[in-house]
Amino acid sequence: MLYRLEPQMTAMDEESLEVYQAAGWDYVTHLAQGFHIFISNCPEPEEIHTDPIAQADTFEKLYQKMKSGMWMLLFGGAPGLLVSIVAMSQLYQTMEQVVSYMHVAVIAYLISFVPYMTYWLVNNYNQVKNLRKKLLAGVPLRHRSPYKVSYANVIVTSIGFVCAVLMLVLPLLKFSYLEECTVAEYTQPLPTILLTEIETNPRLVLEDDYYDDSVKIETTDLADAIIEIRQSGTIAGEMWPDESGEYSTSMTTKVYDLRFSFMADAVMEDIVARNIDFNGSDGFYHQEYWDSPFDRLIIQKEDTSQRLYATAGDKVLYIRYYGTQDLEVHVDALYASLMAM
Repeated sequence: MLYRLEPQMTAMDEESLEVYQAAGWDYVTHLAQGFHIFISNCPEPEEIHTDPIAQADTFEKLYQKMKSGMWMLLFGGAPGLLVSIVAMSQLYQTMEQVVSYMHVAVIAYLISFVPYMTYWLVNNYNQVKNLRKKLLAGVPLRHRSPYKVSYANVIVTSIGFVCAVLMLVLPLLKFSYLEECTVAEYTQPLPTILLTEIETNPRLVLEDDYYDDSVKIETTDLADAIIEIRQSGTIAGEMWPDESGEYSTSMTTKVYDLRFSFMADAVMEDIVARNIDFNGSDGFYHQEYWDSPFDRLIIQKEDTSQRLYATAGDKVLYIRYYGTQDLEVHVDALYASLMAM
């Protein structure tokens, strides 16, 4: 049983079918809107084309179509891909942003599917171009050359399809995994100590509004959990040391439970750099502690403001505290809470 592919970009008419049938070829179907498939049970059927130069004309429309695709790729797809890469490089400038916002499916799509499909289009164009060139030179086609089955296109196309679906679905899943509640409503062990464990004055009254008493948990592609805890309160009858007003304290804690521990240092350094860029470093006492239970620990102090940065394995801890107490005293308790999550 023999097969032939005919590169015709239009529907097969009755007159053409009769010519093929007279030569011993039966029409089967069309493929990808560019080829017609014929089959013959004759051991030696008459070839549909005997003149290579005339056969080259049958590839003309296919060649022009693929040539147009090449121009579209060069002047449309390539600049679009470049703009996407530049935009992503601006959006994800730090490891913290990558961990918090990046979708792995987008990266897989850009680094695997898009380059391969570009290669596939360019390679097919060159094959048709070279085949047409040989036919115009009078070199006939080799119909009995060995054929090797390749599943690369199917595999890569499937990967691209899966990535495209994930790019649509993952943002919705991320939203569905977002959990928000008050500190009192959260029933799992918190990966940090609470404001009441730092401010031990019994007259401390915690705020109960949504912003100042909240636990927010989200899951990303690169973090099992990103937990943000906010608490604030006032101590009636107590003033700030400078007599600027009633004493009001607050603490915001953010914990990154990463999927890969090698990202921890980079995430912590990004948070440190962001705070220095935003708040400046003038007046801050900055110290890194090498004898703490954490892998790395940095505490910055300035009057009534403190910031703590720490890593432990695949976890990153960041605390921003306003008050007169000393976070350094609570390092061991913070470590124990973090490792218990």
